[in-house]
Amino acid sequence: MDNPRYNFGLIDSIKAEAIGEPGQRRFRITVSAGNVSADLWLEKTQLFRLSVVIKQEIINVGYSEQIYEAQSTDNISNMDSKEPDSFEIDVGNINLFYIQEENIFSISVYGLENDTGPEIHLSFKIHKEQLNLFADQAQEVCAAGRPLCPLCNSPMGVEPHRCARSNGHHAN
Repeated sequence: MDNPRYNFGLIDSIKAEAIGEPGQRRFRITVSAGNVSADLWLEKTQLFRLSVVIKQEIINVGYSEQIYEAQSTDNISNMDSKEPDSFEIDVGNINLFYIQEENIFSISVYGLENDTGPEIHLSFKIHKEQLNLFADQAQEVCAAGRPLCPLCNSPMGVEPHRCARSNGHHAN
């Protein structure tokens, strides 16, 4: 598990988005470096928890108000010409590490294990200013869905909500 199948090095961009209508949305992180990209599919709770952990870690290491400017990178390693220009991963685990010597974060993404092939493992590095902007974007994407019931925290839709905390008798 230490050697990633895909090592993007320092990435150019990272973006969080929700695909579909509230209640039926799928969540995706798109990471790109040079002419290669990866779509990381995950649950809303995974995306939100990742954004919270990122914010906590940035606070722990100290955050400076610098303007982030994407730099061109040609440092994609462990990828030969047979590998695709883009691929998808159904996310199982995400690990976040801070590399103090480089003042940069490293993220490792592990795909869900399945019987059809080997586990996919992607790693990349990202500036903390860029990571902070991503965490803000991820929280906005998660908050843009259906509102939560203040009593039971269940999503509320257009239909009347039967809240278990109010004994299910009161439609909100």
